[in-house]
Amino acid sequence: MTGSASDATVGVIGLGLMGSALADVLMTQGFDLRVWNRSREKCERFAASGVPVGDSAEILANECEVLVVCLTDHAASMDVLQSGALAKRLEGKTLVLLTTMTAEDSLAAAAWAAENRIHYLDGAILAYPREVRDMTCMIVYSGPRAVFDACKPVLDAMGGMPRLVGDEAGTAIRFASAIYTVYYAHAVGMIQGAAMCTAAGAPLDVFTELTTDYWDWPEDDVHLLDRIATRNYAVQEAALEIHATAFGTTPPLCDQLGVSSELPRVIAGLLDEALRQGYANDELPALFEVLSKPGK
Repeated sequence: MTGSASDATVGVIGLGLMGSALADVLMTQGFDLRVWNRSREKCERFAASGVPVGDSAEILANECEVLVVCLTDHAASMDVLQSGALAKRLEGKTLVLLTTMTAEDSLAAAAWAAENRIHYLDGAILAYPREVRDMTCMIVYSGPRAVFDACKPVLDAMGGMPRLVGDEAGTAIRFASAIYTVYYAHAVGMIQGAAMCTAAGAPLDVFTELTTDYWDWPEDDVHLLDRIATRNYAVQEAALEIHATAFGTTPPLCDQLGVSSELPRVIAGLLDEALRQGYANDELPALFEVLSKPGK
């Protein structure tokens, strides 16, 4: 499908926590929706709302122009997609694969789709189901621009913020891993800090206030990433050796407090490696060079 998708019939396969959220927003925005799930009971809520439930994945594929698949993993998705004559029913239509998979899995799925003359997009959902329903969810996609543009009304409906990040299958999956790294590093850092405050008898409410209200993290992050983009590491605020010295006291403090020092030791180790590689008199963003060329 490469025409307008504004009045397309959309099928959703997989009605778990995320898949049901995707189906909910498509339903509430008035799309001609069809659903199917391997466990029939998950379809009952949609059937009660008047949404047709396919008797099989093959029948669902026959009835829709855009098929969204959101199953547990790649193996489950391909098991469904390769069953019966489903591929034949999708010929000339669009498959949007939103499942947990590797970039290599996505490339294999894209090759399968091409062999069967199916238009293909893969994507990664960078949010929780509640954010899909609130229309504040970013979903990143990879695939041909023409397919993305043709499906834009459907993609807009699923969370409100679709973004094409590459035309090669699997790019969205790799991009999402970079985003997840930022999220988990931040989340685990917050949890580590909370554990340290609690063990030290320091006020957790003040820690919360300072880390959520006081510091302007977005401004700092933009500055850091701008320095990386231009490879400009000249010292403006503090040399990397100052960061390494200051943070170097954190792992032994964690040991003294009786909390895990594993995360702080990883960070301290990276800072020490930057010193070893000659970045002592550069700004902290120079750590990018260390992380880009491990084992130098």
